[in-house]
Amino acid sequence: LDIELYQKVTEPILAGEKADKPDEKHVTSMVNTLQVIRVLLACKPDDWIMARLPLIQKLFEKPLRSDNPEIQDCLHGVEDEVDISPKLLPPIRRVLNALPDDQPEEEDAMDVENSPSEFVTYLSAIATETLSASNYVSSLNVLWTLSKNKPAEMDTHIPQVMKAFSQKLAKEHVAASTANQAALPPGTKPPEGVPDQQEFELGVDLIFKTIELISVRMSHLGEQRRPFLSVLAQLVERSQNIKLCSKVLGMVETWIFHSTESWPTLKEKTAVLHKMLLFESRQDQTMLKKFLDLVIRIYEDSKITRTELTVRLEHAFLIGTRAQDVEMRN
Repeated sequence: LDIELYQKVTEPILAGEKADKPDEKHVTSMVNTLQVIRVLLACKPDDWIMARLPLIQKLFEKPLRSDNPEIQDCLHGVEDEVDISPKLLPPIRRVLNALPDDQPEEEDAMDVENSPSEFVTYLSAIATETLSASNYVSSLNVLWTLSKNKPAEMDTHIPQVMKAFSQKLAKEHVAASTANQAALPPGTKPPEGVPDQQEFELGVDLIFKTIELISVRMSHLGEQRRPFLSVLAQLVERSQNIKLCSKVLGMVETWIFHSTESWPTLKEKTAVLHKMLLFESRQDQTMLKKFLDLVIRIYEDSKITRTELTVRLEHAFLIGTRAQDVEMRN
């Protein structure tokens, strides 16, 4: 079967006027169309995708700029947590994977319009535009996907992303966490500036992606590194979200056990770890257990056990000796 991209059907739905500000019915049509394209691209070889790159770009242009989380999920969402098989790559990742690695340097390759790097430039331009318009649902998803294949592309965007991360995403998340602790009676609206549950979960997803796309350039962050780590420390200190705190813990664990770079420095890693001592005062002990597990692993690792890190973590170790969990204490 020679199945094409069904341009006569897909183009009016994804690239027509209705796609600029779609109503609920048109959003459903766009989502369904993008899911069909996801399956098509997953089944086709790289050269098939490369031959149709201009059309693919045209079909993706308006969905990529959309601030609708469902539409963005069709373009970038992974199926890791969904119990289906086979798991299909998100369409934007699939196209990035199809691009040839090496750029030919002959003069004929100056045809930028159809060169492989043009797709990367196109994504980067959309991210710049949507980021400056404070459309974080679009920009951060695009950059997150791009960071998986072209991490160096993040460098020009990181100052703007950091601004959104510290002044908007983390700030709102912390405010929501504080408001959640002062439990609201059922049915009451959260105070102004505090997101509802759906917005809160969307915010957590965007924070996840922001942390990932910034951390792939850890050793290239320069003066942005300290602000990034201080926002992580603030999230650990004040967020009650286990998924998010686990994410930061997992990152610090990678820096300690698997990092080949000299950044973050020992002092910077310890600063984030020290904030995790606050897990002890939480009612839910899940994060404390995960943190103390990490402390034990650090002390049991022969490469690390006699380094300055273990000296700096003595207080954390002593907290473990009074843990309620008997196995942990022993």
